Amino acid sequence: MFHGKHTFGEFLASEERITTSVLAGRLATLVRTGVPAKERSTTDRRKEYYTLTGKGMALIPVLVELANRGVRYDPEVVANPLWTDKVRTDREGLHRLIHDTVSAGGAVFRGENSVIEQLARIAAH
Repeated sequence: MFHGKHTFGEFLASEERITTSVLAGRLATLVRTGVPAKERSTTDRRKEYYTLTGKGMALIPVLVELANRGVRYDPEVVANPLWTDKVRTDREGLHRLIHDTVSAGGAVFRGENSVIEQLARIAAH
Protein backbone atom coordinates (compact mmCIF):
# COMPACT_ATOMS: atom_id res chain seq x y z
CA MET A 1 0.00 0.00 0.00
CA PHE A 2 3.06 2.22 0.35
CA HIS A 3 3.24 2.12 -3.44
CA GLY A 4 -0.38 3.20 -3.89
CA LYS A 5 -1.72 -0.28 -4.56
CA HIS A 6 -5.10 -1.17 -3.11
CA THR A 7 -6.56 -4.06 -5.12
CA PHE A 8 -5.64 -7.71 -5.48
CA GLY A 9 -4.81 -7.15 -9.15
CA GLU A 10 -2.49 -4.25 -8.33
CA PHE A 11 -0.65 -6.32 -5.73
CA LEU A 12 -0.45 -9.25 -8.14
CA ALA A 13 1.11 -7.06 -10.85
CA SER A 14 3.90 -5.93 -8.49
CA GLU A 15 7.51 -6.65 -9.33
CA GLU A 16 7.74 -9.19 -6.49
CA ARG A 17 6.04 -11.69 -8.84
CA ILE A 18 4.09 -13.45 -6.08
CA THR A 19 1.71 -16.23 -7.11
CA THR A 20 -2.04 -15.77 -6.85
CA SER A 21 -2.49 -18.39 -4.15
CA VAL A 22 0.36 -17.05 -2.00
CA LEU A 23 -0.92 -13.47 -2.34
CA ALA A 24 -4.49 -14.52 -1.48
CA GLY A 25 -3.25 -16.37 1.59
CA ARG A 26 -1.08 -13.51 2.81
CA LEU A 27 -3.79 -10.90 2.28
CA ALA A 28 -6.31 -13.10 4.10
CA THR A 29 -3.90 -13.47 7.04
CA LEU A 30 -3.21 -9.75 7.16
CA VAL A 31 -6.95 -8.92 7.05
CA ARG A 32 -7.65 -11.52 9.76
CA THR A 33 -4.98 -9.92 11.98
CA GLY A 34 -6.41 -6.45 11.39
CA VAL A 35 -3.53 -4.81 9.50
CA PRO A 36 -5.54 -3.89 6.38
CA ALA A 37 -9.29 -3.81 6.01
CA LYS A 38 -10.98 -5.16 2.90
CA GLU A 39 -14.00 -3.43 1.39
CA ARG A 40 -15.97 -4.11 -1.76
CA SER A 41 -15.92 -1.30 -4.32
CA THR A 42 -19.12 0.70 -4.51
CA THR A 43 -18.63 1.28 -8.25
CA ASP A 44 -17.41 -2.18 -9.30
CA ARG A 45 -18.74 -4.99 -7.11
CA ARG A 46 -16.10 -7.34 -8.54
CA LYS A 47 -13.28 -5.35 -6.91
CA GLU A 48 -12.22 -5.30 -3.31
CA TYR A 49 -10.04 -2.53 -1.91
CA TYR A 50 -7.51 -2.95 0.87
CA THR A 51 -6.72 -0.01 3.15
CA LEU A 52 -4.52 0.16 6.22
CA THR A 53 -6.27 0.16 9.56
CA GLY A 54 -4.99 1.97 12.65
CA LYS A 55 -3.09 -1.20 13.47
CA GLY A 56 -1.52 -1.12 10.01
CA MET A 57 -0.69 2.58 10.31
CA ALA A 58 1.09 1.84 13.59
CA LEU A 59 3.60 -0.15 11.52
CA ILE A 60 4.81 2.99 9.70
CA PRO A 61 7.88 3.50 11.94
CA VAL A 62 8.86 -0.15 11.45
CA LEU A 63 8.47 0.08 7.67
CA VAL A 64 10.50 3.31 7.59
CA GLU A 65 13.31 1.54 9.44
CA LEU A 66 13.15 -1.39 7.01
CA ALA A 67 13.41 1.05 4.09
CA ASN A 68 16.37 2.72 5.79
CA ARG A 69 18.04 -0.64 6.28
CA GLY A 70 17.68 -1.29 2.56
CA VAL A 71 19.29 2.06 1.81
CA ARG A 72 22.21 1.29 4.13
CA TYR A 73 22.91 -2.32 3.28
CA ASP A 74 21.56 -3.17 -0.17
CA PRO A 75 23.90 -1.92 -2.90
CA GLU A 76 21.05 -2.05 -5.43
CA VAL A 77 18.88 0.41 -3.46
CA VAL A 78 19.44 3.99 -4.50
CA ALA A 79 18.76 6.39 -1.67
CA ASN A 80 16.50 9.33 -2.40
CA PRO A 81 18.27 12.31 -0.76
CA LEU A 82 14.91 13.87 0.18
CA TRP A 83 14.01 10.71 2.12
CA THR A 84 17.38 10.32 3.83
CA ASP A 85 17.48 14.01 4.79
CA LYS A 86 13.98 13.84 6.30
CA VAL A 87 14.89 10.67 8.21
CA ARG A 88 17.99 12.37 9.59
CA THR A 89 16.37 15.72 10.47
CA ASP A 90 12.72 14.95 11.26
CA ARG A 91 11.91 11.24 11.51
CA GLU A 92 8.64 11.87 13.40
CA GLY A 93 7.59 14.41 10.77
CA LEU A 94 8.22 11.79 8.09
CA HIS A 95 6.08 9.29 10.00
CA ARG A 96 3.23 11.86 10.18
CA LEU A 97 3.56 12.72 6.48
CA ILE A 98 3.42 9.04 5.53
CA HIS A 99 0.42 8.47 7.82
CA ASP A 100 -1.50 11.42 6.38
CA THR A 101 -0.64 10.55 2.77
CA VAL A 102 -1.52 6.85 3.07
CA SER A 103 -4.71 7.70 5.01
CA ALA A 104 -5.77 9.88 2.08
CA GLY A 105 -5.17 6.97 -0.34
CA GLY A 106 -1.78 8.19 -1.57
CA ALA A 107 1.52 6.40 -1.87
CA VAL A 108 4.92 6.86 -0.29
CA PHE A 109 7.33 6.37 -3.16
CA ARG A 110 5.46 6.81 -6.44
CA GLY A 111 2.66 8.77 -7.95
CA GLU A 112 1.07 12.16 -7.82
CA ASN A 113 1.15 13.69 -4.35
CA SER A 114 3.29 10.82 -3.01
CA VAL A 115 5.42 11.45 0.07
CA ILE A 116 8.49 11.81 -2.16
CA GLU A 117 6.74 14.42 -4.34
CA GLN A 118 5.61 16.32 -1.25
CA LEU A 119 9.17 16.31 0.11
CA ALA A 120 10.37 17.66 -3.26
CA ARG A 121 7.84 20.52 -3.08
CA ILE A 122 8.91 21.33 0.47
CA ALA A 123 12.59 21.32 -0.53
CA ALA A 124 11.86 23.63 -3.49
CA HIS A 125 10.46 26.34 -1.20
